Amino acid sequence: MYNNDYYRSQFSSNIDILENLVKDVDKALLNSIPTPGKWCIGEIIDHLLITGGRYAEVLEIKLSENPDALKKGSGPYSHPFLMRMFIKIVSPDYQRNMPTIKPFEPHDHKNFEKDALLKQFQTLNERFLRLVDIADEQSLDLGRIKVGNPIYPIWKMPVSGCLALNEAHQRRHFGQIERVLESVASS
Repeated sequence: MYNNDYYRSQFSSNIDILENLVKDVDKALLNSIPTPGKWCIGEIIDHLLITGGRYAEVLEIKLSENPDALKKGSGPYSHPFLMRMFIKIVSPDYQRNMPTIKPFEPHDHKNFEKDALLKQFQTLNERFLRLVDIADEQSLDLGRIKVGNPIYPIWKMPVSGCLALNEAHQRRHFGQIERVLESVASS
């Protein structure tokens, strides 16, 4: 299932999905807390930007350092058991609420701008897409190249797993945005 074409397709389509989700959202709704203790749409997107940005940074560093020393090959990629569980937990298929660790919490303000968030999200996903292009150009095996988790660097994760994690995480939070919009529509 996981290969460079999959990542290319998902990160590209996720840009359009988010844009379509929030096309009719005004600034008030973007910044309105749906219920106490829940994130507004702006915070959800901000959380994706923070999380994805931390991962993109470690992936970019890894793929830019001494490319000749990186493992060569191509997908499809498989992931170790713990990585598969982590991807599952952040995917939309996992129905339980998951607490967010402090470094990935959204910024504490309610003055988000939709256009700015969408542009930042597009830029983030273009960073992921560039990583996939680099893997293709250099014949890198993203399943065998490891990076440290951006928060817990001792945990080594395959680059492919990090991409899969972020793509699934985005889709999970798109579902959260849909639920916020549905609750507003029904009230």
